[in-house]
Amino acid sequence: MEHSILDEVVKLLCDGGVPAAPAQPEKDMLVIHTPVAAVSIEKVDRANGTAAVLVEVVAPSKNGARRCQMRALDVCEILTRAGAQCVQGNCIFVSKAALFRVQVTALFYGTARSGSWTARPACSVTLAGVPLAYVRSFSAQQKVDETHPALADSVWEFALEEFFPAGAEEPEDAQEPFTLEFSVAAAAETFTGCTMTQRERSRTSEGIHQIRKGKATGRTVE
Repeated sequence: MEHSILDEVVKLLCDGGVPAAPAQPEKDMLVIHTPVAAVSIEKVDRANGTAAVLVEVVAPSKNGARRCQMRALDVCEILTRAGAQCVQGNCIFVSKAALFRVQVTALFYGTARSGSWTARPACSVTLAGVPLAYVRSFSAQQKVDETHPALADSVWEFALEEFFPAGAEEPEDAQEPFTLEFSVAAAAETFTGCTMTQRERSRTSEGIHQIRKGKATGRTVE
């Protein structure tokens, strides 16, 4: 049975108690009496393995703006638990339809096709004790040089890729040296004596793409 990223988000919201359906359905639009969510695909980036999904929470004017905004917060909570990075917008009143509307953009990691959605295993990175919320990837390597002719004695070089959606708050730089912990599935690595050596940033209307590189003097595996 086909199950796209659109189907996945609709199911997550419905299972979480938020009535949801694809935006602009084939059949006639329903008359709503309570806040509901309309789901559509905003952008699929195959190169970076991401899918941005737009969830528009709409509520009749009699429900008031507060109820619409609270329901949007519920959407963020549900989708964040499913591994998405969510940004909630402001509440506006659509006078022609007599509706309040709040948009939530949810960024998922994986491969989106017309009939399937394959989620990428979630990874977590903690830097100096602070969990990083917008990590895309993490990699580390060792190599020999004149100072360290044996691989076992060489330092670790790591690269940390992040994407901050527009409006997201960035963490402050950590005091060096710091400890960096990386985990995915059942594997966990801890890098100690870490210092940053390079930072690359690019900004678009969608947010900030950042790559930080550094070195670590030690590594342990659990």
